[in-house]
Amino acid sequence: MKEIKLQSKFPIKTPESSSNTETFIGYDKRSLEKQHHITSNKIPFIATAIASLSLISFGYMLGYTALAIPQLTTDEAQIELSENSVAWFGSLIMLGAFIGSIIAGRMIDHFGRQCTLITLSIPATIGWFIIVSAQTVTALLAGRILTGISLGMSSVSYSVYMSEISTASMRGLLGGSIQFAISTGYILNASIGMITTWRYSAIAGQAIATILAIGMVFMPESPHWLIANGYRKTAIDTLRRLRGPEANINFELTEIESLKHRQQIKYSELWSPSVRKPFLISLFLLIAQKWTGFHSVLFFCPYILRMAGFQDFRLIILIMAISQFVGSGVGYALAGRFSRVKLLLSCSALMTVSGALLGVYFYLLEAMSLNLLWLSFISTCGYVLGFNISWGGLAYAIMSEILPLRVRGVASGLSASVGFLAAFAASYAFLPLAQAISVQGSLWFYTGLNVLIAIIVFYCVPETKGKKFSDIEKIFDKKKRMDKTTMV
Repeated sequence: MKEIKLQSKFPIKTPESSSNTETFIGYDKRSLEKQHHITSNKIPFIATAIASLSLISFGYMLGYTALAIPQLTTDEAQIELSENSVAWFGSLIMLGAFIGSIIAGRMIDHFGRQCTLITLSIPATIGWFIIVSAQTVTALLAGRILTGISLGMSSVSYSVYMSEISTASMRGLLGGSIQFAISTGYILNASIGMITTWRYSAIAGQAIATILAIGMVFMPESPHWLIANGYRKTAIDTLRRLRGPEANINFELTEIESLKHRQQIKYSELWSPSVRKPFLISLFLLIAQKWTGFHSVLFFCPYILRMAGFQDFRLIILIMAISQFVGSGVGYALAGRFSRVKLLLSCSALMTVSGALLGVYFYLLEAMSLNLLWLSFISTCGYVLGFNISWGGLAYAIMSEILPLRVRGVASGLSASVGFLAAFAASYAFLPLAQAISVQGSLWFYTGLNVLIAIIVFYCVPETKGKKFSDIEKIFDKKKRMDKTTMV
């Protein structure tokens, strides 16, 4: 069969060739695309599993307050939290996450995705140690800020790392692992909290961070980052490791090189025509994720459940954690089969209905002394399922897909930091809001926000399922779209 020569403007240097020798692709492009999407190698899945420990730690940190707050507000508590301290203890982690996401946004571009995932274990380990040995409220709050820094760093670095070591066909499946891993952290925290105290629970959180750091040392760096920073030969070796020794990596290498823009990124670049829209969509997704009301309900779950008449808060929180885990498992299964946008819309509808019904429960309890415990339980589970099936993981997955490579680190870090500021505001404001307009009023407020969020998603968020990074960039880059039209 006659070999088809394609004179690509992106020359390929083989690892065996000298630094001055270049070879061109000697295969039909469609054939290469087909081979590009086929890999039986397990390394991307192993690397994703190790990196997902950062998200398990993420979930563990978020779920920690639900079990610690009731223990710290009893008369027998060694450190007793006041009502104001409870609000700070529940929400201050998001302020730390704001700082961490800014740090990670710079780190993943300058030092690499792998290095950032290793480094984030440092503030986590120190923060958990401070909480374990705390004797004052100030120490507890300081520990929450430090663990929050780690949380913010993981939110940025994991999604970028996962999306860049996987192929387009794998990203849907691996992207669904985001909320699945976070929910694993929730259920781990709830399970440990069933049998021990808040101090011992903190020790377990410290252990997760240590295992993450050790495991990531042996995982590959992102080939996208290696190419962008001039480590071309290492990138080729990494791609061979990720795709398998027999996989043809030429097409993928060419695609990565076509996205490479080696220049100092300024914040003004975020407002360039090809970046502005994906950046604004990323901002919207992460702000909307925090204002669905899920995190507010999560942090102060003990208060809500006690007001609803439940006494055994540990058992109920464990059931909520299981609901999150189930929802994440469903989301993981659906992420590779259904469009991102449809999942976001359908689950926004589920959260809207669940939040409205939970508000109805509290209204009936207050106005008529009618205590329908089954309604509060089903509504809360529906809220938790809706968030974990879609918004929990897909917001980060879509962000990492739509942002161009040249600004991905800075833009994802800034988007995440703004999202965490929104989460801090939403979490801290929940108790005052509930006191001002009642619990049902605050829940109906979030119900209205979910409707508004769904409308914006429908009209503004593009579908990215199964698309290569180069194809996604063309959605927002008018020049590339015009060039493609001209070629046709």
